Amino acid sequence: MHHFGTFLLAVNVVIINIAAFVFSLEKAMLSLAMYYIVAKMINDGCNHGKTVITEKSDEIGERIIKELNMSITYLFGIKKSYIVS
Repeated sequence: MHHFGTFLLAVNVVIINIAAFVFSLEKAMLSLAMYYIVAKMINDGCNHGKTVITEKSDEIGERIIKELNMSITYLFGIKKSYIVS
């Protein structure tokens, strides 16, 4: 699972290449950029950080930054979560 993000990126590159012909090159390039960022976050999160899922992301995030002097990346989805690195 070390390079799971890279695997997902490779799969999506194939899909995005097909989509470039169906839709437009501009939309395909934007999608490719987004998937590159997601793949990087997955790889870095799995290798260097910890994922925390909580309803109190603001409180916990502030304490991690102040008390542990660490950086965090907020991810907002169904529940608020973030990657601590």
